[in-house]
Amino acid sequence: MQTRSGLLTRTGTRLTVVLAVLIATAGLMLAGGATPALAVGEPTVTSVTPPSGPNSGAVALVGTNFTGTIGVTVGGVAASFNSVTATTMSVTIPPATPGGVVDILVTNGVGPSAVAPGDKYTNTSAPTVASLSVIAGPTTGSTVLGITGTGFAPSGMTVMFGATVAAFTYNSGTSITATSPAHVVGVVDVTVITSGPSAPTSADNFTYTPVVTSISPTS
Repeated sequence: MQTRSGLLTRTGTRLTVVLAVLIATAGLMLAGGATPALAVGEPTVTSVTPPSGPNSGAVALVGTNFTGTIGVTVGGVAASFNSVTATTMSVTIPPATPGGVVDILVTNGVGPSAVAPGDKYTNTSAPTVASLSVIAGPTTGSTVLGITGTGFAPSGMTVMFGATVAAFTYNSGTSITATSPAHVVGVVDVTVITSGPSAPTSADNFTYTPVVTSISPTS
């Protein structure tokens, strides 16, 4: 069987395709120097060492398909990483990591790692309160305010105004929306509790002001 460029030959009844073009292309790539490593599949995270600690410092990840990593998140917060091999890397825990147990996920050119038992990290740092969006309200309560800080947790968290528990909504590891409960006149600390309570500072002070219910005489 006559073929073009001699690339297709016949042996008996079987046809063999000689991949000369692909071989030549590979040769050109090698001649041009090393090419970037390509991701071969979605990554997996099988272990985190240490598995718990503060919202700072570094942890070592072990898994698969770390080659070509383009991003790492710790509890949904972007984290820096280095020393990447196909099966290991070092990740820096960001200060904005939510409190409690979080997942460390790795993304390469194929996609993100799936949530798995081996990717857990427990942030043991006590939360901090950096600011309140509203610093005063009536003794009747119901003042809605934003609380910013670090180490806030999506579950197992309590917010206190003085010694009174407050209703709140978790927004992120650094943001809460709370509603002040009723309280007597005075200044209280707004405390966030996860693995431990936030330390009292002037930044967490909320002032309860009197409510005028009547004026006498009226004229």
